Amino acid sequence: MNTQPHQSETECGRATQADAELLSLFAVQRNEAAFAELVRRHCGLVSGVSRRVLRNAHDVEDVFQATFLVLARDAKSIRKQASLTNWLYGVTYRLAMLVARRKVRRRETGLIEPLPLLEPDVLGKLTESHDRQLIDEELNALPAKYRQPIVLHYLSGQTQQQVAVRQAEQVEGGSRTV
Repeated sequence: MNTQPHQSETECGRATQADAELLSLFAVQRNEAAFAELVRRHCGLVSGVSRRVLRNAHDVEDVFQATFLVLARDAKSIRKQASLTNWLYGVTYRLAMLVARRKVRRRETGLIEPLPLLEPDVLGKLTESHDRQLIDEELNALPAKYRQPIVLHYLSGQTQQQVAVRQAEQVEGGSRTV
């Protein structure tokens, strides 16, 4: 298990090659450097989503690894390679919710770890954590074409202009839906 902390959601790598190009290199040629770059670019997004849902470091790490295993396994079958960020968000969220549901069923823990009673502002932190979970639930309920710009801007740290350019490229490329 990797014990080094992952990048924050806004520290995602800046693209010199498009995600679609890297994904294609990996899917067709099994290019490990291309896959490593995709992991580097999207590690903050994946760890951030799983951390908000699970709050347990071991579970977060498990979901992080599982998400990229799914990417490695399904790289050839991802239809809209230009929206990889959105695809990763969805996979991560679903995996994290699956882990959370299993933990609740086994009654190991709830969705979040108990906060120490002596910590200041316990209620504020609990409320903030709950609000983030609600945002993820609502974001995941959106159709992909509406979710993608939000994920790209707020979770991947792209500027509004970068998101607009990306959306325009998809429309020009014949991809009316994201």
